[in-house]
Amino acid sequence: IGFVLFRRTASGGWRVALARGGYKLGLFRAGADVTVSQPVYRKDDPNCCPSGGFDHVRYRWTGTRFVVARSWHTGAFRP
Repeated sequence: IGFVLFRRTASGGWRVALARGGYKLGLFRAGADVTVSQPVYRKDDPNCCPSGGFDHVRYRWTGTRFVVARSWHTGAFRP
């Protein structure tokens, strides 16, 4: 499971700008940024109930590529 973000090229086509994998990803737009949230599963967690909180990464478009603007962890889901 993963996601791909595309950007439009000058010729009107499309090019991959960012591609990442993960499991049960949440993708959120925050202005021009994109935040990816993913649950953290501990060893014996059932698929329904991750107990390790959530990891978040915010990507920012620089005009030529996406860069990590911020990454953080929360105990509950708050992107």
